[in-house]
Amino acid sequence: MNIEKINSRFRALTEWNLKHRLLTVLIFAAVFIVSAMGLKRIYFETSWDSYFVEGDPMLAKTDDFKATFGNDYYVSVLVKNGNGLFTKQNLELIRELSQNLMDSLSYSESITSLTDLEFMIGTDGGMELGQIVPDTIPEDAAGLEAIRKRAYSKPELARRLISKDGTMSWIMVKLRPFPEDSVWKAEGNESPDMLTGREAKQICMQEKYASLNPSPSGMPFMSYEKMQYIQGQMRMMSIIILIVGIVIMTLVTRSLRGVVMPIITTIMAILMAFGWIGWAGLYIDQSATLSVVVLCFAISIAYNIHIYNYFRTQLFQHGDRRKAIVEAVTETGWPVLFSGITTIAAMLSFVAMKLVPMKAIGINSSLCILSVLLMCLITTPLVYSIG
Repeated sequence: MNIEKINSRFRALTEWNLKHRLLTVLIFAAVFIVSAMGLKRIYFETSWDSYFVEGDPMLAKTDDFKATFGNDYYVSVLVKNGNGLFTKQNLELIRELSQNLMDSLSYSESITSLTDLEFMIGTDGGMELGQIVPDTIPEDAAGLEAIRKRAYSKPELARRLISKDGTMSWIMVKLRPFPEDSVWKAEGNESPDMLTGREAKQICMQEKYASLNPSPSGMPFMSYEKMQYIQGQMRMMSIIILIVGIVIMTLVTRSLRGVVMPIITTIMAILMAFGWIGWAGLYIDQSATLSVVVLCFAISIAYNIHIYNYFRTQLFQHGDRRKAIVEAVTETGWPVLFSGITTIAAMLSFVAMKLVPMKAIGINSSLCILSVLLMCLITTPLVYSIG
């Protein structure tokens, strides 16, 4: 490997870029705009099924279950009142909440709750089918006690639906099968599990149900809460990363341009890479995105420090910014590129894993690193040469 020949090529590339600065800027601007348009095409995966590769035994078992029972997702709500649920007010609220869930959840199919459960009892004339809680809920203690006895008269049912002390009960909502991803993505809609989780939370958080302390659960709600949590963490981590990046670049470069430009180019590199991901329709979820962004910031700051330090050293020697940046890229271009290539190769090893999010981290990280390399070796020299 002839290092001098490689360095000469980096010199020629940088000199060409500086000589045709306007053309380079226009080309980069066009690439960035087209890439950024792909951000609109990004859909964050939320389904737990998407974690597994095609043909995985877990997916095969899930498909068998769905073929028999329909949707394997459900929404459950635990209602709780320390004074007991068997009062007229609480039973009416449980009935209203159950009906609200049934009517307002976009994919509800059927519901099981204390106030909406068919109950079969034997009579002198045969069998009678009714409700544990009658349509008109009594106010007197005897009537409420009769409801309590009916609720506990079938131990197997009571054990699954109501707590022994009568202070807690489940409301279970069976969901209709969700449409295929291609359907709701083509319409630009929210994913069905996110929609269902958000609707369940909005219903349960209504003030009128406060005395029941409703606690939603089920996979759609868990997926929605996971996304909300990660979004909050991403905002916090982005601020932390930005502050740490500014502090490090300030200590190393002691220059406003040396601080601002790496941060701006890093953000642009991330946006450009995620635009590519959107155009390609690659898998992406929020937990994987957080890892990719952190890695991208760290790598970009490291590469910019190498280039800027050599640039500043040469600038102090002769004071010519254009010549200094050419010399900086000539000497540091190959080490930066080689480091980037080896890091990309390492990240692509994740593709061998049989978990889709891990594959996505490898592919998406590689695209982000490639974008950072382009920014560091092509765009950054243009900025440092000005002045």
